[in-house]
Amino acid sequence: MKTKILVLVVLVLCMLATVACKSDDPTTPDNGSGNQTEGIICDISANGEFAVVIGYTGAATEVIISDTYNGLPVKTIHPKAFRNNDTITAVTIPNSVTSIGDHAFYGCTSLTSVSIGSSVEIIGQGVFYGCSSLTSVNMAEGCAPTIYSSAFSGCHSSLYAEYEYGRYVAVNGNP
Repeated sequence: MKTKILVLVVLVLCMLATVACKSDDPTTPDNGSGNQTEGIICDISANGEFAVVIGYTGAATEVIISDTYNGLPVKTIHPKAFRNNDTITAVTIPNSVTSIGDHAFYGCTSLTSVSIGSSVEIIGQGVFYGCSSLTSVNMAEGCAPTIYSSAFSGCHSSLYAEYEYGRYVAVNGNP
């Protein structure tokens, strides 16, 4: 009998510890910039130093990513975080983000406009691949990321400027 009670007490304590350690709802961050779109799902990096956008379950067409989550800077958009979302039409990526993971917005066919903050250093492979409605990418002054292969493949042709030696994402008419 004592063994059964002890096992029951241990199980209850484990359940309480799990509840006590569970982090806040990842879809309701502290909104450092005060205007994050509802439904963005964030998580804390393994080292606990920054936050990562890992998904989106919202219904808003214009998505604004906050610069902080639970007091930590949002530095990364995880690969495939918004993949194949056909609802979003515009995305604002804050200055805190340094990396946009591979295929993060792949196949977002309704996406027409993206604003990228000044700290983005990496735009991964195929990030905007197949975003056939994408006609505007606004990179903040000072933003000079490494752009990996196929990052803008399958996007609307007005996004590009044709030059003698290749195709470039247009920036005010210049490559």
